[in-house]
Amino acid sequence: TFNRGYGGYNSRWCLRIAPHVFSTLGDAYEETFLVTIMLGTNDATTMRDADAQTRNRVHVPVEEYRANLREIIALALDAAMHVVVMTPPLVDHEQRAVTQQERYDDAWLGSVWEDERLRIGEYAQAARDVVHELAKEYNNNAELTSEIGKRLVLADVHEATKEAKSRGEDIFCDGVHFNGAGQTLVFNTLMREVREMKFVQYVEEVPDYPYGHDVRTPKDSSVVEETIFAA
Repeated sequence: TFNRGYGGYNSRWCLRIAPHVFSTLGDAYEETFLVTIMLGTNDATTMRDADAQTRNRVHVPVEEYRANLREIIALALDAAMHVVVMTPPLVDHEQRAVTQQERYDDAWLGSVWEDERLRIGEYAQAARDVVHELAKEYNNNAELTSEIGKRLVLADVHEATKEAKSRGEDIFCDGVHFNGAGQTLVFNTLMREVREMKFVQYVEEVPDYPYGHDVRTPKDSSVVEETIFAA
């Protein structure tokens, strides 16, 4: 398993490194099983301040994002048997503004931290469109389709986060980045699509256990270790 999460990157920068990342996988391993891709949040970033926007290096126009994502997915499909593309999540603009002002005080005004992503929905739709276009090619072409399932699928994280916010769920720590509940939501959205691909038997019964500090100093002091580690 290779976890390559490049914090702060946009699709333009990821496209520059993608050939090296995927060719390295191809050189080192005969067959990579699954690649997941989620891009778009940084591409959609604009600055509230006009002067700060002129210095905005992370924003990528939606049409370029669409083209970049298409190339990245194609490279991933050359390197891996299966690819899952996740749409960029919803953004809580109000929470983002409040959090950034609390974090940077007046220094955030006119800075690169006074950001917004008002068109994030367009980037999510672009991701959907690209996946649907490529899926027709890769999932319906006998020469390109794996014998054990679809090669390319979409996990609509944007829609999942939109529905969660409509239910009043707290899923962000700052309006953009996920808290624990948000990370669980993304995982469940991804795994729902992975199970639907039916290329691997997913074992639901594999247990998980709490963080060591939660065992050492549990919130409920009456809890004993035998209960925590009970199968």
